[in-house]
Amino acid sequence: MHPWHLGFNQLENLPERLLAGRYRTIIDWSVDQLNVAPEAIDEQSREIYARAYDSAEAIRAVASWYRTLREDVRIAADFPKLTMPVLVPGGRYLALSRASNEHLATDIRFVEIPDAGHFLSEEQPQLLSRELINFFKDRTGMPLGSHA
Repeated sequence: MHPWHLGFNQLENLPERLLAGRYRTIIDWSVDQLNVAPEAIDEQSREIYARAYDSAEAIRAVASWYRTLREDVRIAADFPKLTMPVLVPGGRYLALSRASNEHLATDIRFVEIPDAGHFLSEEQPQLLSRELINFFKDRTGMPLGSHA
């Protein structure tokens, strides 16, 4: 994992100023570095993601999550553990997901999505879908889409 983006995105106004109109660089770097199979995110998808994040306002929205992260962690420490079933799927970064989430719920299931990095739904959509369907089916006892 490359944690440089945690600090970078916490800097006031710098990500917006440096990346507006150039977000494709971040998309390409992220896909190439954080995926097991970078080719899973094709040129058209990369372009769509880049366009969605390319404005200063969109970058500010992304960076704001990082800018409030410390406060969110501090506040969350006082919350009771979640008691509903929680699924945490992860690829190559599952250990990090486990470490940052295992204390948050009493009924938590971690599942590894093999051959995936950060972008699970892009790299392994069938495996991720299967895990989600199984999780919800196991919790309700009903086929997905059924209503009680």
